[in-house]
Amino acid sequence: MILKLILLVLAIFVVWKGFGIYKKMEAARRELPKRQAAERNTPIAADAVECSLCGTYFATKPVACGRADCPYKA
Repeated sequence: MILKLILLVLAIFVVWKGFGIYKKMEAARRELPKRQAAERNTPIAADAVECSLCGTYFATKPVACGRADCPYKA
């Protein structure tokens, strides 16, 4: 009688833990596309170049800043 009770408690415990693991795996599976999208949208670092006249930093190819003496004409 006690052996059956122990086995029943053990079976309930195994099912309970298995369900918890299943829920964690499902949550991770649902979260994966969100993490992948966030990684794709992460900005890529670029070297900045400082304009010698106005001191403005450009992350890519420099463009005209609007000053008359700007070396980077549009």
